[in-house]
Amino acid sequence: MSDPIIDFKDVSVHFQNGSEAVDAVKNINLQIKAGEIFGIVGYSGAGKSTLVRLINLLHSPTLGDISVAHVHSVANGQVLIKGKALRQLRQKIGMIFQHFNLLDQSTVLQNVLFALKHSGLNKTARIAKAKKLIDQVGLTDRIDNYPAQLSGGQKQRVAIARALANDPEILISDEATSALDPKTTKQILQLLADLNKKTGVTIVLITHEMQVVKNIADRVAVMKNGEIIEQNATYDIFANPQKALTKEFIETASGSQEALEKVLQQPEVKQLPSNALLVELSFSGSTTGEPVISLLAKKFDVTADILYGNVESIQGIAIGTLIVVLQGSKANIQKALAEIKDRKIGLQTIKEGK
Repeated sequence: MSDPIIDFKDVSVHFQNGSEAVDAVKNINLQIKAGEIFGIVGYSGAGKSTLVRLINLLHSPTLGDISVAHVHSVANGQVLIKGKALRQLRQKIGMIFQHFNLLDQSTVLQNVLFALKHSGLNKTARIAKAKKLIDQVGLTDRIDNYPAQLSGGQKQRVAIARALANDPEILISDEATSALDPKTTKQILQLLADLNKKTGVTIVLITHEMQVVKNIADRVAVMKNGEIIEQNATYDIFANPQKALTKEFIETASGSQEALEKVLQQPEVKQLPSNALLVELSFSGSTTGEPVISLLAKKFDVTADILYGNVESIQGIAIGTLIVVLQGSKANIQKALAEIKDRKIGLQTIKEGK
């Protein structure tokens, strides 16, 4: 296996904020492979922004080793490269941001050309390359427009084209979809996934929304209070989250928590009969297609009233949730619950009838 393109070993950042000692990131160990899409998820203050600034060495760590784009850039907290070498390293890293950072008085073409100013290409080659990048992000028909004439999604496409201008090995998306509506967010994420496949560029998605990473990230790390509390393949994170914060992010992304709150307000749930049980079933992989509901009725004489259901694909593998009311004799319900567990289906009892 080749060396990771981003490699953090025991990296920490400590600083003083007046009389207060702040641990911005603590003992970070992170390896991101070349060509993958890696999501870093956390709420504000989790340390995500500091982590980004460490990647492009806009911030120096207090402790630890950092290698970026196969350049050993920090050892024991000491920056090893400066001047031209540092500028060359930063050219290998493209950045896109929440607020686009476009030049308002420049056209789409001029904005992309600005990023090629120090590329060493002649004017003809710069224009040809800029036009190719604009075509890649689907904005050829907007090439002479100014930012004020573009939608938010179109502005972000310009920002992506500009970030790719110097053929970076790494593209960092720092909350780049936070200002966009859900439909546009999906389009921008699909564009990033397509660019990753076509160019092989490594993409690091920094976000406070699990929804952003779930459809395109290969792996995900969850941050809290400056630490990475959990990291795994995206499917494994969604199918088997280990930490409470990760579960919270996933519930928000899937909408299951909001659905449960609505279910609990339904009259039949508020007045759940004594022979009934409200449960949440979690399916993943091969269990998603199993006819569990009909099986419970046939085998145990337990009816299942489905109040909410959701199935989605993570890394090509189905993950689903059902919120159901199971109704039958107490003994039969217990047998049904045992059957569910035997089939490796997640089971959580939410409410028992009285």
